[in-house]
Amino acid sequence: MRFAVWDSDAVEVCEQAHLTQQQRALVEGLWRSLEPGTLMSGHVAGLNSAVLALTRAHHALRSHAEEGQPLWPLTKGLIDCSLVSVRAATPVYQTTSVGAALIAQAEQLLVSAGTTLTGTSNAAAKLALARAIEAVVEPAAMAVRGLFEVLWSGTALPVDLAARITGEVAVLAVLEGRDGHALRGELLAALRRGLSTAADLEHVLWPSRRRFRVAVAVLGTRVLEDLDELLAGAQQWPIFKVDVARGLPRSPELRTLIKSVRSNVSPAVLVQVPVDARDAQRAITEARRALSETLDQYAAGQRLLTLTLGNLAVAIDPSNEPRAFDVRTGGARIAKPLTRHWSASLRPGLRMANLARQVEAPMASTALAWSALEAIGVTKSYDEKAAKAVALHSTRQQILGLYKSVTASALARLEHAQWQVEQTTVALRRSERSQSLAAASTSEKAQAAASAHALAALQLSTELAVLTTETSGGDNGQATSARSGSAPGNARASW
Repeated sequence: MRFAVWDSDAVEVCEQAHLTQQQRALVEGLWRSLEPGTLMSGHVAGLNSAVLALTRAHHALRSHAEEGQPLWPLTKGLIDCSLVSVRAATPVYQTTSVGAALIAQAEQLLVSAGTTLTGTSNAAAKLALARAIEAVVEPAAMAVRGLFEVLWSGTALPVDLAARITGEVAVLAVLEGRDGHALRGELLAALRRGLSTAADLEHVLWPSRRRFRVAVAVLGTRVLEDLDELLAGAQQWPIFKVDVARGLPRSPELRTLIKSVRSNVSPAVLVQVPVDARDAQRAITEARRALSETLDQYAAGQRLLTLTLGNLAVAIDPSNEPRAFDVRTGGARIAKPLTRHWSASLRPGLRMANLARQVEAPMASTALAWSALEAIGVTKSYDEKAAKAVALHSTRQQILGLYKSVTASALARLEHAQWQVEQTTVALRRSERSQSLAAASTSEKAQAAASAHALAALQLSTELAVLTTETSGGDNGQATSARSGSAPGNARASW
């Protein structure tokens, strides 16, 4: 598990922003839920959301009505799960009058879909109800923004209710097309600038879409014939030399991309794809996905041709500098297996799971994930056991994560306070030296400077006394335990 939310930079920014406890909990909750290495039960993909539940119910019911897929038992099960999520979100939406009316309407629609429709119902009736559910999705999203304003405005809310609102906001940010890493960076930058109102933060969470041009290298050929017909608006330039082709900005990012491609033996072509997105990293993700799916058609046309996407991509935005992104992940000094004593029957499932991690296309990755489950013999009869196992693992993660969160947060704030003490001490000594030098002179300017330095030294001394008291009071056994990484009692051995 990772907690980048308590990096020294993030702690410093939050301290200087003078956020209330509720506001800071909101910001840290967003960062933690969008962190790729966070707890499974705390990641945005595992959070309950009424907007997401309504979106799933609408798409499933509409697809069933128009195409017969998914089959009715699966569609009915998804509608029932969506109803559970909506009912769980009812106390959250009842915080505002608009949200209360909306969540009641959404619950009524899902109840109607689950009770009045059957597998033999008229397709037109199913489609009409699917459209009625679709009609409340956007108002539900607007209601979440209203809940966010209530939470940020300073209205005191119960902790569990505030946490649920934070979860709804995080899910909506992802549904609206925000990249977690980009959102974290933009939130930090906004807090540095002096983020104050809910409208300012709302603009950071949900900025307007803008047009990006994403440059990606395709390895294995120098020309993709009829690419503009398969991928609207795409342009291409064969890569023969290091120079940037005409029509592209001559930025260092693009030069680095082309140099990395030129180091390969295989031929390559630079493809530019137009994408409308809310941030640069999301634009790169969508462009790579679209181009990867387009390359499937070329692979089908030439069975001996292997086309792959380069690791580097550059998002070009007319209003900002080009942004480079590398899909490669970091390495480790030592790679360890999950266990040394697995059975041979488990290896096919592990193989499929590993392939699912490497595929960028969502549909292919999902299909491989299902194949991984089937490869280890998980069938419908194991649903209840698998659900219990996942629930148990989530509970264990919550227990360990709670301890880790408290200790990591306390240690991060303690280290930040210690850093403030060091910086204040340096500034105090500098002021004292300056006062001593100025006092040695008899000129009026020197005496005035000595008085100013004396006043500054007094202020710094008072501030240092307060910081020293706070730091000495917080450096207790708990912080020492957090620094050493050990859990209380026998927690590590038990879990």
